[in-house]
Amino acid sequence: MSLLGVVRLRSAAPILHAFRPRRGWPSGPGDRPSDRRLRHPARPGRADRLQRPPSHRQPNVQQPAPRVYDTDAALVPGGAVEGYWLLRRAARLDDAVHTAGTRVETRHGPWTFDGELAVQSGRYGGLDHRASLVHSGGSHATTLPGRLKLGAAFNLGSGDDDPADRIHGTFDQLYPLGHAYYGYMDLFALQNLRNAEVTVEAALPRRTTLRVALQDFALAAPGTDAWYDVGGAVVHRADGAPASAHVGNELDVTLRLPAGPVGLEIGYGRFFGGAYLRDADSSEDTADFFYLQTLVGF
Repeated sequence: MSLLGVVRLRSAAPILHAFRPRRGWPSGPGDRPSDRRLRHPARPGRADRLQRPPSHRQPNVQQPAPRVYDTDAALVPGGAVEGYWLLRRAARLDDAVHTAGTRVETRHGPWTFDGELAVQSGRYGGLDHRASLVHSGGSHATTLPGRLKLGAAFNLGSGDDDPADRIHGTFDQLYPLGHAYYGYMDLFALQNLRNAEVTVEAALPRRTTLRVALQDFALAAPGTDAWYDVGGAVVHRADGAPASAHVGNELDVTLRLPAGPVGLEIGYGRFFGGAYLRDADSSEDTADFFYLQTLVGF
C-alpha cells in the first residue's frame, strides 16, 4: 500500500489561500540546513538566517551588501564571539537598513550554547527604521541509546506596534535561510515573530538518522503588524482588529537513509493552527506537508 493510501496529505498552501491568492510557493525541502545555525551574509558559504528582501520589494539589481565582520576565538573559552555590521541599500525603495549585531557560541563537553543580538536602524520605505533580533539556543549530546541529541531555541524578530508613528519597527530579515530555522513548511519569517523550538535527533542502525522538531509560533505585535511567510510576503494583517498572538504549532519529522553515495530523505510536517487563525475567521486551521527526495554524493 502506498504512503498516500495510508495518510491523506494536503499541502501547506490552503493556510495561505485562506487569506490571499497564492504568489508561488517558497523553496522546497532541498534547502537542507547545515548542522550549525549560522546566519550572516558577510561570510560567503555559510547558512544564513539574515535572505534576500521580500520579492514584492526586491530591487531590479542586487548589489553586494557593504559589511564588516570579525570573529574572536579567544574571548570565550571553547567558543567564539562574532561581531558584524551590514548595510542593505535599495534607492528605488528608499531603503537603507543598517544591522549591527553580535553572536556568541561556546561548547563545553556535550553542551553547546549560542546566542545572538542584532539591532537595526536607518530607513525602510522612507520611514525611520528601528528593529531588533534576539536568538538563544542550546543542545546536549547524550549518551543514551541512539546518541540522542536534544536541542532548544528561542527566536524573536520585532514587530511594528504602532503603524501610525512613522517608525517602521518590523525586523528586516535581509538574506536568511528561513527554511532551516522556522519550520520546514515555510509558513513564517523572522519578522514580527516569537518562535520557540524543541528538537530531538537520533542515530539509528545503518547510519540512518531521525530528526523530530516541534515549533511554536506567535506574533510579536498581532493587532498592528502582519504574519509574514518565509519570503517576507504578508499572509494576513489584522489591521487593528482584536487578534490573539498565537498563530500555531508545527511538527516536522525527517528521516534520512543513506545507501553508499545515494541517500533517501523522507519528511513530513503538520501545522496546527492557533487562536490567531480562529480570530481571523480562517477557513483552514491545519495543513500537511510531505516530501521524498534522493541525495547523491560526489
